[in-house]
Amino acid sequence: MLVLALVAMSFWYELTGDTHGLVFEQGLTREDHVASAMEAAAAKAAAFAATGAVLERKEDKRALRHHETDDDKAQRTLSDVYINAALVGEHWTSAAYWSDARPIPKHTRNNCNHSLPNGAPCHSNLWEDGKDGLRKHLEEFAAKKRKKRSQDIFDEFSPCSHFAPPLPDGRMDPSGKPDWHFFMNSRTVCQDVYVMNNPIGNSTLDALKARYIANRPTAHNTSEPGWAPVGSIEYDPTNDWKRISIIGWYQYYSKTCGDYMPDDDVTIIPACELKHEHDLFCAERNPAEHVHYSYWVDTWNNAPELARIGHARRTLNFQHCGLCVEWNAKVAAAYRTGDVAKITEAKSGRSGHHSEARGERACYYQRRESGRDPLADTASIILDKWDSAKCTVPYFARKPAAWWNGVSKNVLAQHVLGVMVHANPKNKVYLFTFNDSVASGANNNIEGIRRTLFAEYAGRCLPRTLYIQSDNASDNKCWTVLLFLGMLVYHNYTVDIYFSFLLVGHTHEDIDALFAVISRHFRSIPNHSISGKTPQSFQEEMSESLTEKFVADCQAMEWVLDWDAHLKPHKHPDTTGIGHVDIEAEPDEGARSPHQFWIHRRESDGAVVFHYKELSAHTVWLPSIDPDAKPLVTNPEGIELFDSKPIDPVDATSMPAEVELRTAEVQAAKKQNTL
Repeated sequence: MLVLALVAMSFWYELTGDTHGLVFEQGLTREDHVASAMEAAAAKAAAFAATGAVLERKEDKRALRHHETDDDKAQRTLSDVYINAALVGEHWTSAAYWSDARPIPKHTRNNCNHSLPNGAPCHSNLWEDGKDGLRKHLEEFAAKKRKKRSQDIFDEFSPCSHFAPPLPDGRMDPSGKPDWHFFMNSRTVCQDVYVMNNPIGNSTLDALKARYIANRPTAHNTSEPGWAPVGSIEYDPTNDWKRISIIGWYQYYSKTCGDYMPDDDVTIIPACELKHEHDLFCAERNPAEHVHYSYWVDTWNNAPELARIGHARRTLNFQHCGLCVEWNAKVAAAYRTGDVAKITEAKSGRSGHHSEARGERACYYQRRESGRDPLADTASIILDKWDSAKCTVPYFARKPAAWWNGVSKNVLAQHVLGVMVHANPKNKVYLFTFNDSVASGANNNIEGIRRTLFAEYAGRCLPRTLYIQSDNASDNKCWTVLLFLGMLVYHNYTVDIYFSFLLVGHTHEDIDALFAVISRHFRSIPNHSISGKTPQSFQEEMSESLTEKFVADCQAMEWVLDWDAHLKPHKHPDTTGIGHVDIEAEPDEGARSPHQFWIHRRESDGAVVFHYKELSAHTVWLPSIDPDAKPLVTNPEGIELFDSKPIDPVDATSMPAEVELRTAEVQAAKKQNTL
């Protein structure tokens, strides 16, 4: 084995000849270091042979392995050959200390799992100061004792380090298998790159990962008796200024950058590494007020004052908000400059963005409470679709591994539209299940709203005001849905309709929690198999999962009406562009996305019109009379919706035709007619 290893090493470097033109310290080239490693390995082989032992077991080999001393490791990891290899994505292991050492292929864009947006591998330009920056980091790392090095690595683990990949629509996959994610300089990198820049060895890293998964408080058993969470260290919280300062920092940070979730009574702060938050804390203070990172982690994990503050999961809330990512990067960059003006500007911008998001959420909660008030002549509903990957028949809590791609086409793909009506004491939920034979889109969403209103208000009038909430998907924010809502006002079923959307990246709401309840129930079924494995049994189990917390109505949507084709001819020709309109409140910003529409009758002639606002929290409805006026004044004319009379949605004689089913039979008939 030794001979094969030596031959393999020699062949690899002869084959690649990849030295990147680098000259190393003391005039040594890469080939010199390789030769030295091979010589050391040969000497070790001779020592093995001298023992006369036959090393058949892996444990025997490990017992005779010559481990590096701290000085040896520092010399290796601080050498030019190691630093240059780390910078170009190669793996320079402790070959001189292993009997079975072998080179590892270079880390390239072809085998990188966390490539940059430009396609470059994750190690590219990882260090802002290049070689000097990496050398400084490695010097600090090598100066620590082994126990301290592994503890610091362990402290960097967080919920952002170990989570399941998100589903295609960006939602969390509660049944997915968690993957490990490693971070260097606020960038996700592959494990081999992480280990190269934090040279602790893969076996040590694996042991630390196992301890994290097992919820062990520290990296070492010997540390646990003295660890504060187990109660062995007494402290006076009223006099512990370090702990108090950390608590105060998080409380203020959650106030300026967090989203309060009243349903769970928690404040969610952006997904971030604890190490990054610790760095921000220290950057704002003089060295005498700094706290050790392990103390920071201990306080975050165990201070009761922080129990109601949590990080957003990377598959929810903040992770898809481009502005959150952008402002966090600006704040970090500003702290690196040390410029007080830049720091203030960046933090002010970030705080402003989160204030907007909180304002939109607060407006939604106000509308929700109005819908629950029996004395208010209002109704509040929210609609969303469940992840279609979780709606298959038969149902699988976890996709059946490698053979799933081959059999996925043989299962029945389903979709579930959820419409929640806010009420007391329990919210009412309508879940509409349909498969791919029923075309998805705006017609499905309208059908869900229509059926919900018919069920809720059968035999009685609709409330005077309707509040409807959805996400920013194109099948919600479109002319077809807006015209349908305008049609309800046109035929006097209601007076005012407010159609609103939360900010992108901040849309995780109560209806998403509803879908989570169903997912948990399905996973609790023995062997994750629904009895009967039919669409009917799927609906029965779905309904059963909601009986405790909701009043639920689950039904199949076997057809939808073609509102799109029926309403578009009635649209006023002067109304163009709905996704982005000229937000006059901020003319310098150009076209912005409106997040609320108000559909009502114009006072002057009774025509159905709509006004809009970029944010629900804004006070002035647009369009305005004069876009250049300060302050702006709403134009009462609004934007007219209809050019001709739309149908009455209750008149059965003039209802739209059904959308043609997309079954195999229909498609075959259409193909035959074409021929």
